[in-house]
Amino acid sequence: MIQSFGTDSTKSTGPDGLGRTQRWLTLHAAGLPGRDVDSYRFDIADLDALSTLASDTIPEAALEVWQAPMARALLSWAVVHAAVPAAAVAHRHADALCTLANAPDGQDISRQLFGSEVTWIPFAAVGPALARALAISSETTAAIVPRLGVVTWGETLDEIAARVAEFEDAAARRLNLARSESSPPETESSWDSESTLVALRGRLSRGASKVLHLDPSLRAIASRLDAERVVAEARRIEVTHPWSTRTALGAVTPEADALDALMVPGIGQVSAGWDESDARSRGRVAAHVHRVAAALIDRGNDGSGVQAQEETLPSAFDKVLRPGLPTVGRVFIVTGAASGIGRDVARHLSGLGAHLGLADVDASGLDLVAEELLGPQGRPVTVAGDLTDETIVDDLVSKTIWRFGGVDGAVFNVGIALPGEIRRLTSADWRRSLEVNTTSHFLLARRLLPALEAQGCGGSLVFIGSKNMFSPGAGFGAYSASKAALAQLARVIAIEAGPFGVRSNIVNPDNVFEGSALWSPELRAQRAAVYGVQPEDLEAYYTKRNLMKVPITGMDVAKAVAFLLSEDASRTTACVLTVDGGVPGVFPR
Repeated sequence: MIQSFGTDSTKSTGPDGLGRTQRWLTLHAAGLPGRDVDSYRFDIADLDALSTLASDTIPEAALEVWQAPMARALLSWAVVHAAVPAAAVAHRHADALCTLANAPDGQDISRQLFGSEVTWIPFAAVGPALARALAISSETTAAIVPRLGVVTWGETLDEIAARVAEFEDAAARRLNLARSESSPPETESSWDSESTLVALRGRLSRGASKVLHLDPSLRAIASRLDAERVVAEARRIEVTHPWSTRTALGAVTPEADALDALMVPGIGQVSAGWDESDARSRGRVAAHVHRVAAALIDRGNDGSGVQAQEETLPSAFDKVLRPGLPTVGRVFIVTGAASGIGRDVARHLSGLGAHLGLADVDASGLDLVAEELLGPQGRPVTVAGDLTDETIVDDLVSKTIWRFGGVDGAVFNVGIALPGEIRRLTSADWRRSLEVNTTSHFLLARRLLPALEAQGCGGSLVFIGSKNMFSPGAGFGAYSASKAALAQLARVIAIEAGPFGVRSNIVNPDNVFEGSALWSPELRAQRAAVYGVQPEDLEAYYTKRNLMKVPITGMDVAKAVAFLLSEDASRTTACVLTVDGGVPGVFPR
């Protein structure tokens, strides 16, 4: 059975906040991993009162009684569930049952398949109207409602789930739901184009940044000769309250920021959401209504019947689901992410809602960070390898874009420190320092900039600098030269990418020791000798040399990075932001 979604409820008796015994209905959205909301408890007496209202839907004045946005979003269905005198109730949108519910001959087929076990209820608005209709039909075990699917009830939710599965299988066999033969041959060219994907994301993110999910299983429907009719029929029959499913075919309309999904010929369905799980969930809902619409058209549905209901509450539900975080829907690449500054940057950005592509030569360390950051955004993309290799760079960018639909910027953090006086420095160490500390960043920037330009949403690149970028140290020539070159690279990118909205800035920290793989025992000993202190006193030396006498942590740097990536810094480019407690010799100039 194709996965369905809807609302579940159970009834119970218990005390309220004042110790009075009340009858409660606990309801939650069901069947959408990553989109499920916490269960919400309603007083059944309140719901019963709403079901007696003369209006078909719940008036705005009544909604105001419930302050929680989630309660408002679920209230109409809660009224429906409360009207059925059973311990457990479920409403399900399932492909075959919704096709049956919307077919011109659906009522006759339902009678043939299910007899008197299932009643047929003409379409009624979700809320008091549907509640009254279901209260009359509760002697049976289920009701099929055009455009709403099936509502069924029993003693337990497990019992109900088994019944829905049986109903869905029976309806699918009877309707002979098979792939349409009206689609033209599938084409791969658009599907293989990264530039097509980022352009789609750019247009779907006009109002706010979105993450995309690609569903190629809908390619046959999206590529049908009558795909425009399929989308129009989906809009007519779609009542996935309290979910919203706003779709379009092909080119994005000026209202693209309000769309949940696009049907793209040759590609399939592209859905958009605040995070990866939200995009997948919206895609599941959109895929459902598109499959139902296509099946109805193939069965000769003439598009007549009940008129589409104006949606009222999905926007409220969207507000509940959208996390209130500054980088929701945004995608960033972080290099050198397995330890030190890079790891703290990844942690901080993930906590702010960002989706991440992470890279490091330390594969095991990278996996540990990725597992730590597993959350609503999904596991970060990880690519282990040397970023001086163009194939590794391409793999990192490509995997990040195809996973999330695009990219909004990067944190260029990877680096090595090879000490040595110029007269004793090997040519291999000199070249390696420039390769890792400068060339790898050039390769990544070069790979990213065309995608950012094609996406059309601007972007932000942040380069992690060093005190040695402005104030070189003896015995550290290769490192100092490579960091100075990095500064010029960042500035040239600001000049060249500014016309298409991409910003390029530098965060310039002093030394960060905590969790850093850069500070090997050998490097500590060498730098301590330069400054005439013991290796164990090196951190204290760096702390004492800044004006504020404070240690610099990776999280200090991460917060500065997050600022430069954010819209709060939308007018800042070619800037050097110091995070060093104030080191006079490194004042930017």
